[in-house]
Amino acid sequence: GLDEALRRAEAYARAGADVLFVESPENEDEMRRIGAAFDLPLLANMVDGGRTPVLSRAELESIGYKLAIFPVTALLAATQAMLAVYTQIKEQGSSAGTTQPLMRFADLTELMGFADVYAFERRWADPE
Repeated sequence: GLDEALRRAEAYARAGADVLFVESPENEDEMRRIGAAFDLPLLANMVDGGRTPVLSRAELESIGYKLAIFPVTALLAATQAMLAVYTQIKEQGSSAGTTQPLMRFADLTELMGFADVYAFERRWADPE
């Protein structure tokens, strides 16, 4: 429970922790209680659809959180987009005409550093 989690966080604080992370508070009141209990930077784990409410930066800062991670937000968005695209392909036999926003392929290859890969290959490839 929260009382035990706070006890453990206090032990970490006494041991010299620079940042405290109390996992999975289940409501804003619990988050406020954690924020009030410590004078160290707190980390909030913002999981969309998880147990802890997702708060804005201003709300987190106002109750004592200095850091926030969003470990699955992009994955949830990407998965939803893939589901939409693959549903269309299944139902219509093609991605042609999709309304799902797509990254340009050229932008993807640039983002992934393909130019560096190709340069590496040109430099080190066996000419035969």
